Amino acid sequence: MVVPGWISNIDLFWEEPRVAHFFTRLASFSRLILFDKRGTGLSDRVAAIPNLETRMDDVRAVMDAVSSAQAALFGISEGGPMCTLFGATFPERTTALIMSGSYARRMWAPDYPWGTARDTWEDFLDSVVRDTGVAPQVSTSERPVSPVRSAFAIGGLGSCGNRLAQRGSSGLEHDR
Repeated sequence: MVVPGWISNIDLFWEEPRVAHFFTRLASFSRLILFDKRGTGLSDRVAAIPNLETRMDDVRAVMDAVSSAQAALFGISEGGPMCTLFGATFPERTTALIMSGSYARRMWAPDYPWGTARDTWEDFLDSVVRDTGVAPQVSTSERPVSPVRSAFAIGGLGSCGNRLAQRGSSGLEHDR
């Protein structure tokens, strides 16, 4: 099961050749389960960021909906903390955890000096807008007008993704 980061759209994933190739390869030896997290991609928009436990429970709900008793979880970016919590909460349903570009916490803090500085994060968000033509404030389910230019820009930022991006958070800080 692929648990995406804060930018996703399962329809547009297939329009990016590298992502489509990767998913096709995964599906050649496993059951590939894809979903858009709440507030992103094709999922309904949300008014507020759900806490990490709620987002993690969405992983369980998707697994239940597709009758998957167990799964190897592949957490990309912000999907990593969700997978980690799922694995700790439901070890009997987790066969493996794979993380790509994930983190325990995104932003710098006195007790987390290797986190991303606020100005660096804001520069990154500016580059997302510049390089993809998709503004972070996008909160509709309409496809972006510009072409898909990178796997990380697919589908633009949904309402939940936008708030996570602005906060620069996995949600772990929120749940302490």
